[in-house]
Amino acid sequence: MTTSAQNSEHNDPCELLGQHRIEEFNARRDAGKPCRVAGRDLHAMDLRKANVAGVDFSDCRLDRANLCGLDMRDCTLEGATLRDALVERTYFPATLSAAEIELSLKYGTRLRQG
Repeated sequence: MTTSAQNSEHNDPCELLGQHRIEEFNARRDAGKPCRVAGRDLHAMDLRKANVAGVDFSDCRLDRANLCGLDMRDCTLEGATLRDALVERTYFPATLSAAEIELSLKYGTRLRQG
């Protein structure tokens, strides 16, 4: 087994996401690995193909990230920011109002769920 393969086996799925290794991230998630990316800087990342089901994005910086087409209905987004993120066809949790999302997209305010 190569060193990179060994390192990959020990990587937290969230570390893979931060390294733009979306396919490996999805494989780990599909294998049932939990993922909590809370507090991470994910700005300008292309997350369109990521399996984000149930991911905790609390306090994440998602500014300018591409979230198009994601189903984030069961994600935690408390305290996350979305300034200038791409959100076409994105499902957000029902606990977030459209006004709350719009403020975060325009001004970078932190999202408040509830």
